[in-house]
Amino acid sequence: MPDDLSFAHLREEVFRLHAAGRYRDALALLEREAVRFPDRWRESLYWQGCLATRAGDLDRALRFLKEAVERGHWWSEASLRGDPDLEALQGRAEFEALVSVCRQRQAEAEAGARPELLVFSPRKEPPWPLLIALHGAGGRAEGFAEYWHWATVDGWLVAVRSTSAAWSSRASPRVEGRRC
Repeated sequence: MPDDLSFAHLREEVFRLHAAGRYRDALALLEREAVRFPDRWRESLYWQGCLATRAGDLDRALRFLKEAVERGHWWSEASLRGDPDLEALQGRAEFEALVSVCRQRQAEAEAGARPELLVFSPRKEPPWPLLIALHGAGGRAEGFAEYWHWATVDGWLVAVRSTSAAWSSRASPRVEGRRC
């Protein structure tokens, strides 16, 4: 992979390999390159868990997921149970224990969850056209903003809203923008 590889490019390549059924190749790529993105360990460990499961290495998959949970991360029960990549783990005692911890952490997170709005202003003077970007289910404004904040270069005011629904602990660090 090139030295200037972005996390978005890594994700794209991992997903391409996944779609092609090349789970072991995608897992090897992640294990080699994810260290370049230490602030994205949550996604990397989840994907590694999914890929190891698809590759048939269930014990290794559980180690990846367990590491994320031990580091304080969690996912919604719906995410863990609804992901076809993790289907083979369903019912295993260690997986069910992880689901239980995640369910408890989700309940705690939902008690204090608030919607957020990131706003990115262009450098030119107003008036500005407005671009409102919405993330997918389970996403967060911080992670999704990397796809849209560049529009400020073309003069757009960009707003990225985050839901108050708790799907997982924060998946990425804040990007440069104002929090409203």
